[in-house]
Formats: sequence, structure tokens, C-alpha cells
Amino acid sequence: MSAKTHLRIPAALAPMLLVGSGCGSPARSLCETKMACEGGTDLDVDACVVEAGAQRASAEVYDCADSSEKYFDCVEATAVCDAEKGRLEDACKETKEAFKKCGEAASARD
Repeated sequence: MSAKTHLRIPAALAPMLLVGSGCGSPARSLCETKMACEGGTDLDVDACVVEAGAQRASAEVYDCADSSEKYFDCVEATAVCDAEKGRLEDACKETKEAFKKCGEAASARD
């Protein structure tokens, strides 16, 4: 399984979603959409959902829950498959950058 099949966000937070990771969750729905676009199996979807839960915990530890929630709300609302590029695209550059900066600032404090 390649790293590109996982939903990734700013590396500064070892990053993803401030939502539950159970069946029917926004995380699962987004992971399913991503795998349908990029190519992936049910196991890739499951791994993406597990990663989402871990990234949620990471955002909370870094006190970045608010910026994380805003970013992932944006991703959920705007993500579309770019078939030519073979990946999911969104319109969340500003919220992603705010989330990334939060993680970097928190890392610098430690």
C-alpha cells in the first residue's frame, strides 16, 4: 500500500479529521471518496479511517482542534476528484495553512 492512498494533511501535526472514525462518519465517507478517486481497496479505506482517528488525537494534543475542525469541514464541503491528476482536490488552502501554522507553533513550544 502506497503512502499516497492515505488522506494526508500538514506534516507538522503528524496530521486529520475532528470527527468520529466509525461507520457512516464523515471521515469514512471522505476516505471512501478519496479511494474511489485515487484507487484503493476496502483495507485502504479502513487504514485511512484509523489514521483519521490518530490525527484527531494529535490535533487535540497540539491544541489545534479548532483549526483542524475548520480545515476538515472545508475539505468535506469542497473535495472533488480530479480525474486527470488522479487525486482528490479541495478549495481549502487558507484553512490548511492555518492548521499547519498551529501545529508548527505548538511544536516550537515543546
